[in-house]
Amino acid sequence: MFNQRLNDALDFDQDWELAPQIVETVGTGVAPDVLEDLDGLAALEARIEDLAVLRDALLDTKGMSQQFALEAQRILPEFDGQRPIGYYTASPSATRYNVALEELSAGIWSLIAAGIAAVIYAIVKFFKWIMGSKEAKSAAEAVKDQASQLEEVQKLLKRCETLVGEGVASTDGQYIYLADKPSREIFSLDKAIEALFKDSPHDLRISQFLRSKDPFFYDLVHRGPYSEEMAQLGHFFKDMQVILRQRLGALQAVSRLNLTDESTTADAANLRALDTLGEPMVVTFKHSEQTLADIKSQIFSLAHETSVMEVEAPLSFDHLFRVMSEAFNRTDVVESLQSLQTTMPLLENLKDELVRMESTLGSYTRDGQKGEHSTMIGSALRKAVFVLGQDIGSMITITGELMAFQNRLMYMASSAAGFATAIAIRLSRAGRNQDGGELARWRAVGAELESVTKALRRYVK
Repeated sequence: MFNQRLNDALDFDQDWELAPQIVETVGTGVAPDVLEDLDGLAALEARIEDLAVLRDALLDTKGMSQQFALEAQRILPEFDGQRPIGYYTASPSATRYNVALEELSAGIWSLIAAGIAAVIYAIVKFFKWIMGSKEAKSAAEAVKDQASQLEEVQKLLKRCETLVGEGVASTDGQYIYLADKPSREIFSLDKAIEALFKDSPHDLRISQFLRSKDPFFYDLVHRGPYSEEMAQLGHFFKDMQVILRQRLGALQAVSRLNLTDESTTADAANLRALDTLGEPMVVTFKHSEQTLADIKSQIFSLAHETSVMEVEAPLSFDHLFRVMSEAFNRTDVVESLQSLQTTMPLLENLKDELVRMESTLGSYTRDGQKGEHSTMIGSALRKAVFVLGQDIGSMITITGELMAFQNRLMYMASSAAGFATAIAIRLSRAGRNQDGGELARWRAVGAELESVTKALRRYVK
């Protein structure tokens, strides 16, 4: 029975190789996957720019020609019903000139609507990723559940700290020797653990864990730049709430404009709303104002640099859970998740406004708006859509890294508990105190740690 329990404890860390999948996956997939849906926005923006340049060329020439038609069909294959090139004159003329202007305007608005649709789809896909296969009613509820789970993990980690402390106290000030060592060598607690765990691959993993050879664990317990960066995300999402409220107000103002009315561009308030939407989102991060793209790049860079570090810093077993608890509290991912939770409804409202705007722009693709006011608004709105798409993509990526960090913490806690269980069980089986007696308290600690480990496993998917 006792040997079986020891084997069970050691079998736990067979999952070590699953760490990359565990820390990258939440719900149904990997967050950066959403960015694939936004990557096409740059190409879409280029097509709109080409159409706008071509439309200006027609206006300057005051005529339509076969050359213009070929260029229009290259950019917009469905241009003018895909009519044969013979429908147009070789030199610029009035033939199908007005039709071409309307077709180009309609194409511009159509592609702007397509850009909005891409942003909407990315947000919806992000929400589905956050919710995963769970029965959460909303993304906010799913994030709240993640925060609650991490709180439970921290409580269990604290319980491990207490249990290991009891075991350490039972042998404090005493020497430990190993019953199966003919020489009856005397060991300190850490030396006894080192002697007990040095033979099998399982043992090596426990030894490596205590030597902080995992770069993310090392970064966490030694206040490394990556974990310190992640500790700032609670403030980041609080600032995002302010920014999203501002953008939502501007988006509501723009989505309710009558873009067919020339007086729209005469109102300075309308232009200010468009200008607001066209500026990249900026938040205060680490005491300076930064764009979301800059913050995303910093986090990605630090994550990569951390992943390739070769580190080693021995950590005494009796300090392990205290140091981990302090690190969990310092990074305060629970607060970050709670801030993210209150950000989700604002993103939902932003998505609803984009849906309304997409529907409105659909009428312009049919009516073919023309005129300088339409061109001005279209240009400003185009910029706003693509800037928003980039910002939403950056926010999604940053959120994905937060979720990955949360899963790393949960995996580390679960691993540490599993390793501590194996250590306590093997100590109680093979260790003796200086009077030759069994380490009875370590036996009881091992049994209780085993129960805690099982509870922690529920949070590592």
